Amino acid sequence: MLKIVANTSRQAYVETIKLIKKRLELDGNSKHLIVVTDQFLATAKLGVYSDLANYKGKVRVTSFEDLSRHYLKNKRYEFLT
Repeated sequence: MLKIVANTSRQAYVETIKLIKKRLELDGNSKHLIVVTDQFLATAKLGVYSDLANYKGKVRVTSFEDLSRHYLKNKRYEFLT
């Protein structure tokens, strides 16, 4: 896992895409998970899946809420939004 720190969200996005492309070119079998807040999920998915169109199935974009729901898999937990 790598934390990318940037002054703007655009800068963070560009650095993330560069890093993932570099890693995918070195190891074509690697898989990547990008976690973003709910408010940026649609924008992040659109950008990542269009910028990394050649690597379908290798990159997944999800939100913190969806990720936690996936791991908990229990309906008794409620999420506050």
